[in-house]
Amino acid sequence: CMPVDESRVRGIFHSCKESLYDLYEEIADEELEPAQTSPELNALAAEAKDVIERLLLSGFSAEVIKGWLDQKVKLSRIRITKRNKILLVDYDIEVKMGPLPKTVFLFFLRHPEGMRFVDLQDYKQEIYEIYSSLAVSDDLDKIERSVDLLTNPFDNSINEKCTMIKYAFQKVVADDIASNYYVSGKQGHTMKIPVDRKLVEWE
Repeated sequence: CMPVDESRVRGIFHSCKESLYDLYEEIADEELEPAQTSPELNALAAEAKDVIERLLLSGFSAEVIKGWLDQKVKLSRIRITKRNKILLVDYDIEVKMGPLPKTVFLFFLRHPEGMRFVDLQDYKQEIYEIYSSLAVSDDLDKIERSVDLLTNPFDNSINEKCTMIKYAFQKVVADDIASNYYVSGKQGHTMKIPVDRKLVEWE
């Protein structure tokens, strides 16, 4: 059998962890369910299945492989570039989203203490400044209207943008990783981005 690079195997497990949980019952015989994020992860899951078969043939036990699956994934640093790109540096991934969701994301990233959505109106000027730097349009009235809706406690705009942020991260990484980077919390209470700010880099 070909030699197995254990560090690469661990990386494959971490990248498609959710799909690989299907291997818990008969690892050698289970078929992987397709990843729900991208063709790249589908290909990675197929590669992982091939690696698992080679590991079993090389003498690794199912229990050892399952143990790798249960290991906690190391979170990536997140870098905000001068052009406001959002990069998960250690995963070599850019997280893409529109100007308004990105405005909300950057705002909450600046406020590790988090806040209730109803209090956003007290930060309207800061949100306006962030959005002005990101908006494609230079129509100041349009920008102001968007910020008004975003900070209006009786409008659903902020919830919609947070859903978009969540989807943007779930699109590129599994949710057990993504949940560290998007805005979350109990409705009506403090909402925040959980990631340790020691992992956040601002250019």
